[in-house]
Amino acid sequence: MKRKISFLFLAMALALVACQPREQELTGGDPLEESYRLIDKGEYNQAIQSLEELASRDSRPAVVEALASAYAARAGVLVSRYWGAVVGFKAPLIQSQESRLEGLSGQALRVLSQVEGRKDLTGADEFSKLARFLSVLGEWQERIDRLPTIPARQRDDLREALGILENHKAPGGRLYRALLGLILLKSEINDGFTGWESISASLAVSFGKSPGKVKGDLLCVVDYEAFASWTRGLVKTLQSTALDVAVAYPSKKIEIEKAVDDSEKIASQYLRVGGRACP
Repeated sequence: MKRKISFLFLAMALALVACQPREQELTGGDPLEESYRLIDKGEYNQAIQSLEELASRDSRPAVVEALASAYAARAGVLVSRYWGAVVGFKAPLIQSQESRLEGLSGQALRVLSQVEGRKDLTGADEFSKLARFLSVLGEWQERIDRLPTIPARQRDDLREALGILENHKAPGGRLYRALLGLILLKSEINDGFTGWESISASLAVSFGKSPGKVKGDLLCVVDYEAFASWTRGLVKTLQSTALDVAVAYPSKKIEIEKAVDDSEKIASQYLRVGGRACP
């Protein structure tokens, strides 16, 4: 019997229009005004230095948000380019090979569906779960195409911005943090798992020549430990982003908590799968 594995990821609706930047609330002479001017001029280092000094004596939420914005800007994320846009996300539901998939992950899943249940190909059923998960990530990325991709060398600043907003209470600030988290998620998905191309190509070539003569150790060309490391990083970012959305949208809390729980289970599955496929 074919297994039907579904991975339900978050249902998000980020209504950013309601959370416009609050420069208009600032009064004349407020040091925040000068910091925002520095950000606008691209003088991010000076803005960060000024805002860090201000934050040490001024705990207003607006100061925290400005400092996070300065780090995000230095990472390449300018709020003015994305704030005010309505970005909608709907969770993709992947069920067996009935889904319409594209790209490397889709190719691999279609190939693996041919070996599901084969006793001579150890680990085929388990490995197909990984292929499905990767296909979910691919569909997730398609839903955040309007957001930028940040180069790896600039992501430390993006993570710093996320850290600054970690304990932020205001829904608007948490929604901003969710936006930054989605940008980080997209960037890291875009990096991809470098070993996946090898396994996908190997399976496709083998089945193209002789589907009945695939060697039982073929699945072992993948580095499961590296795959687990990559996916755990993605899940960690997804979990954090999900919690931010739960604060901004309390009505979705139960749904989001379930998605986070499912993600944790998936992340812990990889090395076990590798052990079964390649003992």
